[in-house]
Amino acid sequence: MMLPGRECLWGLATVVVLVLGPPPVLAAGTVSCVNPDTEKTESVSIDSIKERAAYLQGRVEQGEFHILDLNAELRARRRRIQLDMNSGRWCVVRSHLFNLEGELNTIGVDLEFVAEKFHRLLHWARNKSLSRSARGRVNDLFSEAADAMSVDRTVTTNRKLNEILEVLYGGTRWDLPPESELLLGQGREVQTSGFVEIRDYEVFDACPNVNDQSRSTLKAVTRELVQALKLDNLRPLDLKDGELLHHDFQSYVGFGALWPAIRVACIMIDRTGDVEIGLKSVIQRFMRINELYKAASLDAESTRKFRALIRKAASRLAAQDFEKSHLVLNEALVILGEPASLKDYFADSQR
Repeated sequence: MMLPGRECLWGLATVVVLVLGPPPVLAAGTVSCVNPDTEKTESVSIDSIKERAAYLQGRVEQGEFHILDLNAELRARRRRIQLDMNSGRWCVVRSHLFNLEGELNTIGVDLEFVAEKFHRLLHWARNKSLSRSARGRVNDLFSEAADAMSVDRTVTTNRKLNEILEVLYGGTRWDLPPESELLLGQGREVQTSGFVEIRDYEVFDACPNVNDQSRSTLKAVTRELVQALKLDNLRPLDLKDGELLHHDFQSYVGFGALWPAIRVACIMIDRTGDVEIGLKSVIQRFMRINELYKAASLDAESTRKFRALIRKAASRLAAQDFEKSHLVLNEALVILGEPASLKDYFADSQR
């Protein structure tokens, strides 16, 4: 086989240069990065990337958002910024900044945002070891945040929640604690999608005579709620968003936020009237019990009793005896750890 001559190789090289053009010549202190908006390569100065990083840090430190308002993936990008700077990976740094800034541009301090943040911080606070004085300060701030959130003062709520983060983790709003402190077991993120929006007219419809925010009013409204649930042997899980509302109620009572707790109790009273024991309600109970059973760790004897009750409830359902099936499922719920007495769901509010 004949090899191409030197002249031939030179000709090929000339063709390549003519077709593809000469390789880009970058000025000192610049890098060639892909622009995420145009998907085209462009020359970017390293100083401009550093300036963008400083700008974004200042924006977070002086703004209304905390870096902990972002999800785990974006928090990981925040952690990588300095490491990638030290490694000279400037295009990667630029990508981190684009993603962080893009997310910050899309979020706003509305009721859903602060409600989800509230629940996320509740989990983090419960799992954080704090001094007695710090714990008291956190509880006071939660109470103030809950009061503000109950009347849609979202900016004030967010400010109080940011103060809680300062007590929990210190530093600035740009700083991050170890990721292990922010996750549930097995590396799962705290789920905060369970947000229930409450409107004043709903509260008034259920509790037209409530005119103060005292603990005696909370006790009276809670007793009324228990009686409303007893009428049809209902539990919070039978109501629309009932378990989420009950969780909110407990949180508010725990932090002494009486008016938010009263509002939630009134909403639950109102929603008891929307439940009619029938095929739909019983099927919904079966489905929720199945979820609870999968998450439970019952011993052999409890499992035997539970399965016997499920068979009995299913038999009554097949016979269209919905009320009896509903009652049998109450017994199954107790085996799964639900309170035996309705008033035990709200015991903290009666103290």
